[in-house]
Amino acid sequence: MYFVIFVDDATHKVWVYFLKARSKLVEVFKKWRAFVEESGCKVRCLRSEIGGYQCSVDLHRFCMETSILWLDGSPDTAQEIGVASMMIRNIEGRAERSRLQSGLPEEFWAEAVDTAVYLVNHGLAMILDLNLGVPDEAWTGCVSLQHLRVFGCTCYPGMDSADGSKTVHGSKKCSFIGYVTEEFGYKVYDHEERKTYTFRDVVFDEDELYGEWSRQVEQEQSVCVELDVQPVPVSLHVQKRRKTLPVQRYFPSLFLLMDGGRSHSHDDDEVERVDPMCTWEFTM
Repeated sequence: MYFVIFVDDATHKVWVYFLKARSKLVEVFKKWRAFVEESGCKVRCLRSEIGGYQCSVDLHRFCMETSILWLDGSPDTAQEIGVASMMIRNIEGRAERSRLQSGLPEEFWAEAVDTAVYLVNHGLAMILDLNLGVPDEAWTGCVSLQHLRVFGCTCYPGMDSADGSKTVHGSKKCSFIGYVTEEFGYKVYDHEERKTYTFRDVVFDEDELYGEWSRQVEQEQSVCVELDVQPVPVSLHVQKRRKTLPVQRYFPSLFLLMDGGRSHSHDDDEVERVDPMCTWEFTM
């Protein structure tokens, strides 16, 4: 995407248009010329440094048809179009600094450029005649600075700051990304729905930018939440072990061999009382 600016050489009033292709330049210039002439002014001279052969030919043909003096500068010669070149560097610098400060991603560079142009038109920016005041005041006759807000700050659209009443969209947290030039209003971006809305009644929190808000959300999502779970009592069924009796071993009986071949079984006590001279044998 490209952008082109038209600068009034007297008041340094700036208009910005965004192009998807450079071939749309002539069409945009026709649109801007019609808008300017509706206010009672007339475009008499156009000083530009335009790259591309086809764009130069088409624009030169249109200027000849409408009696506009076209002064085409050489490529890469900013000194020939000093006012426009300085204005482009001023706008690009403001847009990049405001976007980086807010923490918004690069996809909002067009909104940052549009906001930078709006601020240039509402401030003392390289005017030739200080008696004319700010550029927008020279064209409209009046200008107000009370509605200016910090780019990329947190806002709550659809909420009336007077009584705090909310509408359908008032409960959502959005980011402020620009102004509406045709009529009074603010452009806000809903990060959940990924859509841009226009509201007149908006409550701003200029102390909180999108970068701080997004980092806080990421930290909250990365924290592991410990659940407070009550321990469940577990009943263990303990089976009583049967009392096991020691195994009774079968001991061999002691027999006393006596004269006559008869054997008699004796207990241990009886064995102790037997004459030690007797002969004992173990029999199973």
